Amino acid sequence: MTPADPFLPSTDELLVHNARFADNFPDHGLHLAPRRKLAVVACMDSRMDIFQILGLDHGDAHIIRNAGGVVTDDVIRSLVVSQRLLGTQEIILIHHTNCGLQTVSEDGFKSDIERDCGIKPWWAIETFTDPHVDVRQSMSRLHSSPFITTKGHIRGFVYDVDTGRLIEVQPDDRHIG
Repeated sequence: MTPADPFLPSTDELLVHNARFADNFPDHGLHLAPRRKLAVVACMDSRMDIFQILGLDHGDAHIIRNAGGVVTDDVIRSLVVSQRLLGTQEIILIHHTNCGLQTVSEDGFKSDIERDCGIKPWWAIETFTDPHVDVRQSMSRLHSSPFITTKGHIRGFVYDVDTGRLIEVQPDDRHIG
C-alpha cells in the first residue's frame, strides 16, 4: 500500500483469524504470573516479535511495549504491578536500531500536534538519537525508582533490525546498588 492508497481497515479479517485461533485455543491453563518471573520492556515497532527474539512461549513473561521502549511513568506502574502482585524478579529492556523516535524532534513534533489539535501534549515524546544511550538511561530510571523493588536482574539491549541480534548495553554504574 502506498501513501496515496486509501486505508482499508483490517479488523473484520482479524476477527476471522481470531475465530480460527479460538477453535484450537492452545493456551488453556496458563497462570496469571509469568513462568520465568520476567518482564520485558520493548519498543512497539512491528518488526520486533519479542517472543521470537527471546525464544519465549506464551505465559513466560510480561511484555510491556510503547514507542521507543522508554521507561515512562506508565511503564514503572506496569512493572510495579508485575513485581509486587505477580512476582516478577527480572527486567529486560529492548530498544532497537533504526527506531522512528531517532528521526523526530521532540519540540517539532509537539508543535505539529499543537498546530493540528490546538493543545500541546503534556507528555514527553522521549525522542533520542542513540538507542544504546537511551537503554542506559532507561536502566538508570529503573535503578533510581523507589517503586521498583527487585533491581538485581535488570539488563538492557539494542536489537539490530538488520541482523536479528541483541547487543547488550552496560548500565551506568552510578545508578546501581
